[in-house]
Amino acid sequence: MARRARVAAPRPDAALDPDGRRRARSLHRSPARDFRRPQQPSRVVAGAGVRAGLPAVTTGTPWLSVLIPARNVARWLPESLDSILSQADAGVELVLLDDASTDDTGRIARDYATRDPRIRALHNATAVGVATGRNRLLDEARGDYCWFVDSDDALARGAIAALRAVVTTSAPDLVLCDYRTLHASGGLHPGDWRRRSTFEGGANQLATPESRLTGLLLAGQLHVWSKIATRACWSRIRFDDGRVFEDVAPSLDLAIYASTTLRAPLGWVRYRQRDSSLVHTIDARTLHDRLHSLDQVAERTAQAQTRELMLASAYYRARGFAWLARRLDESAADASLRDAARRAFDRHFPDRGAGMLTACRVRGWHLRARRLARDLAPLRS
Repeated sequence: MARRARVAAPRPDAALDPDGRRRARSLHRSPARDFRRPQQPSRVVAGAGVRAGLPAVTTGTPWLSVLIPARNVARWLPESLDSILSQADAGVELVLLDDASTDDTGRIARDYATRDPRIRALHNATAVGVATGRNRLLDEARGDYCWFVDSDDALARGAIAALRAVVTTSAPDLVLCDYRTLHASGGLHPGDWRRRSTFEGGANQLATPESRLTGLLLAGQLHVWSKIATRACWSRIRFDDGRVFEDVAPSLDLAIYASTTLRAPLGWVRYRQRDSSLVHTIDARTLHDRLHSLDQVAERTAQAQTRELMLASAYYRARGFAWLARRLDESAADASLRDAARRAFDRHFPDRGAGMLTACRVRGWHLRARRLARDLAPLRS
């Protein structure tokens, strides 16, 4: 009789990739340190994670709140909701805020909430914007962890189960995940079947707030939908009402305030790239808010203690100005917007970026430096 093959039991310290693979994880614990202001005690919610016993999925307290701000996304909202509800256990609540949509977004939200008790559908009579909407959703959340999902994006299969395995085993204050890009019409974007990383650097570089900020800034992916944090961590953060690029500063603040951070290098989010989104258009408001977000980055890294963080901050801000320069050129913006961008660039880089470009070349980033010099040319002239 043939001997039966032995099947190894899954390791408790392995995270399940939505594609079916298991990958090792690393958790790095360190005391929270805010180098912008005097150290404050970490505010970890009682009962969050296994340190105080994660609530069972049968209790009335959710372990996860999925928060969705929505406005005029009737075309994509059902796909987004289905991707979440199809894998959410009974301990997951979904809180959706319709921001006075003029299409069928509100009706779709109400229909889903009627059919599924895990959904709470909220409605604004007057549009307040995504930043104010995010703040309201945080106020409404009841879960131990909060995960923002954009209303036109989707979650990969197995993402919630993989997250639950992480928080049940390790209970970090902050979890970073990666993503893949979708067509506006659906399906993976050509060439973007690969996972997009939201953190640059090895896993051993998440031990301190400075190392977390360095990795986030170098990757340049400062969006909150790739960051899942405890509600207690979120309670220290507010979004700037009425602004776009509203999630840049909160993304950095999460890295500063979290006492424990875990990076799950897994593509849990399917990000839908749309040319009509706010951050793909340029006008006076977009320019002003982008410049404000770059000022916030400079503020949060002003007391950097390492060369790596100083370079990461300068590199991120330079990329932000390069994006502005390209958009201003593509949209044939008027001279006043160009002058405003040039003045702000000079304020951030009194040497016109020469030192930052030299530091990139010394680091061996010759291609990055060449591209930045090309894109920044209109602002450096």
